[in-house]
Amino acid sequence: MTNKLAFETVNRTLCDLTDRNKPFGGIVFVMSGDFRQVLPVIPRGSHVDIVSASIKNSYLWESIEVFHLSKNMWANDAVVVHPDLGNRTFAN
Repeated sequence: MTNKLAFETVNRTLCDLTDRNKPFGGIVFVMSGDFRQVLPVIPRGSHVDIVSASIKNSYLWESIEVFHLSKNMWANDAVVVHPDLGNRTFAN
């Protein structure tokens, strides 16, 4: 997981660019992942240092809306995946 300082830097940059004082400048910012599974890497950091570098300990966390996925789309037989569709479309 990325250090919270990276998210806070993106937030300040987008606020400056849009001249709006809203989280991420009012732009929809999508993040994905399991925030409990992978913690940020802090070289020679203690457990406290690592946990405090998490996005969940940022001032931005209170404005983040978390969605939980409940349906496994990979297990759905109705989903047809065409692995070369992207390359073919790009080539055309």
